[in-house]
Amino acid sequence: MIGYRAGIDRREGRWEENTIGLQKALSLDPRNPERLEHLAASFIWLRRYRDAEQTYDRLIELKPDKPFAKALKAYAAFRETASLTSFRAGLEKLPASMKDELDIASWRFENAVFARDWMNAKEILNTSPNDEFYFSYGLAVVPRACLQIWLTLLEKGFSDRCSICRLTRSTETKDRSPPRGCGALECARHD
Repeated sequence: MIGYRAGIDRREGRWEENTIGLQKALSLDPRNPERLEHLAASFIWLRRYRDAEQTYDRLIELKPDKPFAKALKAYAAFRETASLTSFRAGLEKLPASMKDELDIASWRFENAVFARDWMNAKEILNTSPNDEFYFSYGLAVVPRACLQIWLTLLEKGFSDRCSICRLTRSTETKDRSPPRGCGALECARHD
């Protein structure tokens, strides 16, 4: 029952309560890998990165044959330090059979974008069998085509929220109104 209550807290964004509930549930069942993974994720949302890494260590100890736990630990370290090289090294250590799993492919793409390694980012998108990828720390799943457009914009130096407006606005016309579907406030800044 405690674990279910913690799950409700998590879904409602009550991270402290969720963490306390998961810790109580784990005191009753310390070898539950799903709860360990959820606890570590909650620590990340609370920016308690060391606690997350220690929890992932427990998960790795429990499931040493599951390399995904090592990737999760590398992700927690990345969120704390923003070290692209160590995160990339952690991802590269994964078995080749895991490279195209949705989480891993999304992290590889995100890492390449953060490093401004456009060629690698394109290769990941073009060679992955995934039609969709996680975006924005896994808060949304978006089609590959959207990421390809976004990557093109980043590559061309468009990085603000209204890049598409500037890209699509014709400089040859006198029409200065924003394109359909665009937030006019953002576009009002464009001259």
